[in-house]
Amino acid sequence: MDLNEGWRMKHFDPGAGEETGAFIPELDDSAWISATVPGDVHTSLLLAGVIPEVFYDMNIERVQWIEDREWWFRTSFEAPPHPEHGEVRDLLTFDGLDVFATVYLNGEPLGSHANMFRPAVFDVTTRLSFGHPNLL
Repeated sequence: MDLNEGWRMKHFDPGAGEETGAFIPELDDSAWISATVPGDVHTSLLLAGVIPEVFYDMNIERVQWIEDREWWFRTSFEAPPHPEHGEVRDLLTFDGLDVFATVYLNGEPLGSHANMFRPAVFDVTTRLSFGHPNLL
């Protein structure tokens, strides 16, 4: 299942995303910016018209604030039907998460990852909600 569509993102002061409950499924994220996934924060901000072209003129100095923020991404999805037998495992795989990331599913932490160049794989077999939206 491809989860590259429907992502939204928002920045917070460092540590404030978790304090605000950015991982809580009921949080209203309608004011969050659409995010391009796979992609990066700069590209999504540029496409949303929030920042100027980074590598033009002296714009790199105007976007330095991005590096000092904590970025949260969210999307929801319907889990595919799950077989009745217990032999199938549901794995959530990220091929590239930024250097430090904590992943939540339906408001609960799945785990953390700290290497952009290695896939992050989480077993979500017992954590998916079937027949209801899942928030990642």
